[in-house]
Amino acid sequence: MLSATLHRERNGWCIGSAQLWLALEHKNLRYETVRVLASDAPALHWPDGTVQTDSVAAIRALDAAHPAAVPLWPPAGIEAARVTEMVDAFGATMPDARESTRAAYLFCREEGFHYDPLPRETFVATLDETERLLGLSPGPFFCGGSFSAADVVWAPVLERYAAQLPCLHRGP
Repeated sequence: MLSATLHRERNGWCIGSAQLWLALEHKNLRYETVRVLASDAPALHWPDGTVQTDSVAAIRALDAAHPAAVPLWPPAGIEAARVTEMVDAFGATMPDARESTRAAYLFCREEGFHYDPLPRETFVATLDETERLLGLSPGPFFCGGSFSAADVVWAPVLERYAAQLPCLHRGP
């Protein structure tokens, strides 16, 4: 039985779409995918007709709807409050930037002749805080030794940063 239909941005740029996709895959749930324009993503369409567009709320709902599947909020041995803390830390850590499905958290809000990237110092501070958060728990994940909803929320942006930041700022 299908758990839901994921309406995800067709080019793979949308962070929220990537978060839901990662959650569905990690939980090993059966789902359909519909690729849509960025303005229609992300959206999780449930069999009962309910549509969720907030990826974090949808991740919580996936856990509630599929308690036998691999849990993300929280995984075994991790307190739910810890997962919530690390999910909330994402919003507090990411820089104030122009909203973009293609280049999330990369460019200044103000438009110039060209979109200007955020200053290098902003990215250094963001990544330093990310490292600090990762170091709060033993293990390779945001909440310690188990992959959780916190990792689902953070991973798409960190993956993109790994590829995009060297294009914006050269050097160590």
